[in-house]
Amino acid sequence: MKKADGFYWITEAEATAHWDSWLAEFHDAHFKQCLAWGEVKRAEGWQVMRASFWKNGIPTALAQITLRKAGAFPASIAWANGGPVVLRKSASAPENSFEEFLTVLRTRLKNEVGRYFLRVGVMRPDSVEAASALRAAGFAPAPIPLSTRLTCVVGLDAELDEIRKRLDKKWRNQLKASEKSNPSFVAGVDDEIFQKFDRLHRQMTRLKGLGAEDSSLETLRRHAAAFGDRFEIILAEIEGEPGSGACVYRYDDKAFLGLAATNTTGRKACLANALYWNLFGRLKRQGVRTFDLMGVDPQRAWGVYHFKRGTRGEMTTRVGEWDCASGPIMFAASNLAIWLRFGNRG
Repeated sequence: MKKADGFYWITEAEATAHWDSWLAEFHDAHFKQCLAWGEVKRAEGWQVMRASFWKNGIPTALAQITLRKAGAFPASIAWANGGPVVLRKSASAPENSFEEFLTVLRTRLKNEVGRYFLRVGVMRPDSVEAASALRAAGFAPAPIPLSTRLTCVVGLDAELDEIRKRLDKKWRNQLKASEKSNPSFVAGVDDEIFQKFDRLHRQMTRLKGLGAEDSSLETLRRHAAAFGDRFEIILAEIEGEPGSGACVYRYDDKAFLGLAATNTTGRKACLANALYWNLFGRLKRQGVRTFDLMGVDPQRAWGVYHFKRGTRGEMTTRVGEWDCASGPIMFAASNLAIWLRFGNRG
């Protein structure tokens, strides 16, 4: 399927047939831009739109956008989580059209929905060129970002022995200590595993003083239904009782960490180290080449940052979250709503 040069909205039929295969041709492809994520958000009440920009018969930029009405107001809130993607893998691909795509996207989105607020969450590595393109297209850095731009990506191309040698000394020693407790590992998406993970997550939130928050079992079940065998929960257990667990998403040759939790027993036995090490081997056998640990924040979550850094994965700063709107009032009102709901994380 080829298109003439320019911007196109992708129909549902086109997306079902081609979207994920197009997405796989980009270095910065993210699981929150794939079809399954769109279906998860659709089930949660969001509208899904997919935009593309073409040159020389191939897509050079893609963006899956989820939208919903801004309450009773005649306006839409839009979120391109994990996109747009613009870095094609092929060395012979035409130069990407990031600024042009963003500029046209703003115009076409306004034509489609009228008043809007749009946030993008760009996963490509941070650069002056990317920031300049965003500013030139009318975007500004998100005043209230909802996630950190820094992430840790563990490469799984090397042999496991080599990956183990690269681990931080303290992390490796904790792994050895965890192995002495002879943990077992279970993975899947059956009801028992969901219930165990939910209980584990509740234990962790109480341990951290966050109250008895749950892990949104209904949401996780929607994710499992949409992603199929590309989503699973993995638990590290001692004598049948989980001490550490994680949700993992796979897309193409990449894996991404979702919710993770460790309780008091897991902390004492360093089960998180055992869990992640088991995941490295498991994902490698599944053909995964990179495992994105999905965000580290040395200022607000030093312990998590220190733990993930100990894997000796590559620390990468992403372009991150940028905002634009159909007008200054819409921009200000939307960010005020974000601040009121999530607090000032900027």
